[in-house]
Amino acid sequence: MKEHREKLEKYKADPEAYDNDGRLARNKDNPEICANIIKGRIKGLEDEIKNFKKDMKEVKDKAKGKTI
Repeated sequence: MKEHREKLEKYKADPEAYDNDGRLARNKDNPEICANIIKGRIKGLEDEIKNFKKDMKEVKDKAKGKTI
């Protein structure tokens, strides 16, 4: 989970450095599209973190004998 949070913070600090598929570069002349791409990527990373936390809680609860 730490890696996901670090990845998110790095992306927020410099999205263009993590433009692996070139979508930001291809749309550099359209700030609105770039903003939407960035917002979508940030949301995706935040969702991954949230799901990871949920999964970890479920595993811990099962290990303690709790039902979900």
